[in-house]
Amino acid sequence: MIRKHMHALLVILLFVAVTGCTAAKIKGTSAYFDAVKDDPVRLRIFLTDMPKGGDIHNHLSGMIYAEDFLKMAAAKGMCLDTANGYTVSDGPCKEGRVTAEKALRDTALWNGTINAWSTREDRRDSFMWGHDQFFATFFRFGAAGWDKGYMLAEAAKQANRENVQYLELMLSIFPNDLWSLSGAAAQAVADGDLAVAYADLEKAGLFDAAHMDEGRTLLADAELRRDQLLGSGPGSEVRMRFVNHAIRTLPPHVVFAMLSYSFALAAEEPRMVGVNLVAPEDDPVSMQDYKLHMDMLDFLYRLYRSDPAKQALAENVNISLHAGELTMGMVKPEGLTDHIRLAIEKGHAQRIGHGIDISYEKDPYGLLRTMREKGIAIEIQLTSNDVILRVSGNRHPLKLYMSEGVPFALGSDDMGVARTDMTTEYLRAVLDQGLGYDDLKASARNSLEYSFMPGDSLWADYGAKTVIPQCDAGETEECTAFLNVNEKAAVQWKLEQEFKVFERRW
Repeated sequence: MIRKHMHALLVILLFVAVTGCTAAKIKGTSAYFDAVKDDPVRLRIFLTDMPKGGDIHNHLSGMIYAEDFLKMAAAKGMCLDTANGYTVSDGPCKEGRVTAEKALRDTALWNGTINAWSTREDRRDSFMWGHDQFFATFFRFGAAGWDKGYMLAEAAKQANRENVQYLELMLSIFPNDLWSLSGAAAQAVADGDLAVAYADLEKAGLFDAAHMDEGRTLLADAELRRDQLLGSGPGSEVRMRFVNHAIRTLPPHVVFAMLSYSFALAAEEPRMVGVNLVAPEDDPVSMQDYKLHMDMLDFLYRLYRSDPAKQALAENVNISLHAGELTMGMVKPEGLTDHIRLAIEKGHAQRIGHGIDISYEKDPYGLLRTMREKGIAIEIQLTSNDVILRVSGNRHPLKLYMSEGVPFALGSDDMGVARTDMTTEYLRAVLDQGLGYDDLKASARNSLEYSFMPGDSLWADYGAKTVIPQCDAGETEECTAFLNVNEKAAVQWKLEQEFKVFERRW
């Protein structure tokens, strides 16, 4: 009996010693952070080394830097129209255009191209310069993004450099003839009959095996090319999943076809984990059709939960929506009052991207309460919001979301266009928003917990940070078995181990 009590006492003492040591390490890390938080140079070194979990709000085309688009353009013999924003096009180069390859060794041409394809100049000579320049770049360099595998490899290497374990990349994966196929639904969409429109798309063959295989093959080929480029080197361990996006500035029947195909692809293709809408939210077409787009999402959401043939696949389709990427002066005041709410109530958004105009929404505190209670995370892109909307400092709503208990995750949005990276987003969160070490750690954890990665979470109680029973005693055989079949939990486990190493180091 005495031996039994002594054993129990030793276990308790060991637990206290280990937890006390861990607490001391965390306290030491927080103390170091507090010592350098006003020193941008030392802070960047610390934040570069910090594990960041995932980047769950980023666009593949915008994540890649202009320099890499120029290399892809040169590799394919493409041309630059210097009189038209350095827009890239296929060769041979006609009069008035120069080869992209020339820009690789011509300083003036190089600088002109990089500035035209990004916000590097940051002229700020008008309120809308950043907004207009930002969105114009995609039309200028878009045709150069032909090598998706190379782009994925560059994204993975960038993530690895910054200790980002997981990327949820927005991109466009559609059949080549989607535009023509969408015409079958044009009249029904115009009549407001989405059920007939969906049936028309089905009859036209949008969801047949050949078209679905086309999307899957595009993804598979890009990943194969990525893996060949990375080998076993830096970036090869970064996990990736994809979110297909429809372009909200296109004609309604095309948007509906894009959303319908995106639902179908996400339902059947494990690598495609979600659906989104992109393009400037203040565009006149985006504003005019916003409620219609939410009706489309509502129709598809309900279809997948009512059709017996689709019910089993419904949970595979996740929805994250750009909503509230607006501020006063960009649109009429009433245009700021309902986009976030509609995205949640009609669009069934599980995450909201940007959400800048929350303070203009009707009943904003009620809406924030809904987000908190439903666990709808807010994706925060500080550099993007500053460049496009000129919203920063105390005009940014991040602190409001945090104070109301809405989970948040920092993201890079379009780091190549905005000339930023995830470390800079963390840096801005400290210098511009006053976040502490615990806040940054919460963002990293949230980025995985609220990701659309498949599998169960590591956390039995996320709020209390209580791990699931299989892993509460460490990486036992039972825990390993659980992690092997739950990708989300496996990446979360890795993040926690990296935090332990990081906090020992700092």
